[in-house]
Amino acid sequence: MKVILALPLVQIMACLLFNTSPSKPLIKVEAPKPLVTVEKPVEPIVEPSPPIVAPVVTPIVTPPPEPPRVEVPRESSSERNETLKQYAERRTNEIFDGGWANVDFIINHESGWNTHAVNRSSGSCGLGQALPCSKMHCALSDGKCQVEWVLQYISARYGSTSNAKAFWLAHNYY
Repeated sequence: MKVILALPLVQIMACLLFNTSPSKPLIKVEAPKPLVTVEKPVEPIVEPSPPIVAPVVTPIVTPPPEPPRVEVPRESSSERNETLKQYAERRTNEIFDGGWANVDFIINHESGWNTHAVNRSSGSCGLGQALPCSKMHCALSDGKCQVEWVLQYISARYGSTSNAKAFWLAHNYY
């Protein structure tokens, strides 16, 4: 019995109840393991934000300045009956103090005095073969406006009808 007294009371009672020997304990009692809690940092729930969209920036494009509009001078009743060549000769002599033969030469070679002439390869048009055609600011049916454009072009680019003709002779265009 010395052995039985050395055993824990629970084991002794179990031996007596179930008629078993103390060397084979029936119940194994273990102390409960302490609970270990691990605290994880809680990440906040973040709603997804809408994507960042850069503002659309439209560049400001300044169009090139328009060339001056060609204005046909007012005419008297006798001038309204003149032909296009007569009108061109009169205006050339008024602007350049002569030089009609040079202007007549250039227009003859550029368009043959056809106000509706259009170069198929370059797109130039009119009496003076303006390129692009839109820079003339004249309808192809408006011959007087085209004459004014030719005379202004010659004045601005060459200064005189003789310089314009000399350039044409050297390059086959003016």
